[in-house]
Amino acid sequence: MTLYSIQPHFANADTSSTNLFHGNPILGEVAIAARADQRAVATDLERGITFWVGDRMACFEPRHGVRVTDGDVTYDFLICFECMIVVVYSDDEPIGSIGITRSPNTLNELLSRSDVPLATH
Repeated sequence: MTLYSIQPHFANADTSSTNLFHGNPILGEVAIAARADQRAVATDLERGITFWVGDRMACFEPRHGVRVTDGDVTYDFLICFECMIVVVYSDDEPIGSIGITRSPNTLNELLSRSDVPLATH
């Protein structure tokens, strides 16, 4: 599992960089190797999706990304907690989106613990 800190486009992000996560500039990343941390990320995302009540905004300025590999398949989750949308990719192809609620506290904590910068507002 890899966790990404993403710079949203509204912050005049440089999208010409080659260091992108589905077209969004990467501020930093951290490999999540500890099983407890992987479970914390998965649980937070699962709860956020489970308790989503149908609200969505139109901003989609993602600040977080999660990459998970299952065998030969890679799944990416591009997350905007602000507008409550997660875009899901399988092997770099978008396969859908889903709503999410909750805060990015667990993701921000893991990024900060590894000295990865967080997106500015």
